[in-house]
Amino acid sequence: MSKIKFVTAMSCGLALVALLVCLTVFAKHHGATVSANASSAETTKVSPRLGVEITIDSSDKTLYVPVGLVPGKSPIAYVPVKDGGYISAVRVTPVMEDGVVKLDVSAVSGDYRAGKCDELKNLPARLLGKHSLNKGDSVVVQDDLMGSPWKVTVKAVDLRPPVVIGRQKTVTSPKASSFQDPGFIMEESGAPCGCASCGREHPLLCCPNLGQCMGCSTCGTVCCPAG
Repeated sequence: MSKIKFVTAMSCGLALVALLVCLTVFAKHHGATVSANASSAETTKVSPRLGVEITIDSSDKTLYVPVGLVPGKSPIAYVPVKDGGYISAVRVTPVMEDGVVKLDVSAVSGDYRAGKCDELKNLPARLLGKHSLNKGDSVVVQDDLMGSPWKVTVKAVDLRPPVVIGRQKTVTSPKASSFQDPGFIMEESGAPCGCASCGREHPLLCCPNLGQCMGCSTCGTVCCPAG
């Protein structure tokens, strides 16, 4: 009888040891899996997109432009300058890089008001500076070389959500359209570069087609490069 009890006790002990080993292995494996998943999530974390607001000292209008993620395919803005002499506009070329807006700002000569992206890209231009902006940062640009009286301010802001207005959904193709029409809904799904806007209280939407530029009221011109 004592031998049977001894064998039974040994069997229970071995079973308990085996159970503890299994639990230890499971805990280690589970912890490694959680750690790997957390590391993967951290690696695949996407930096937020931003937009830019561009203001000119000679106008009370603000031009908002969404900033793209791919160089050569992000919207480009041309804003007019007053008393600039042979300089007709300032070209702002933004792109997102690691959560920061990278800007190339150039002084442009010639007719910037409409046409194809490549046509405006080939206008005579002189680089005024390169800048990096975090959200909330701003930079004031002027032509120090020529002593120009104009100033252009560029500020990095939150990316605005797609615009939805009114009750009736009537969207045909990207175009400029006033917010003042209460029955109009503007969807940005048909606009490859998203929509820029001119003004604040009753802004004008400007959604150029791929490879095209379009005027955005007195704020200037917005282009959607094809890359």
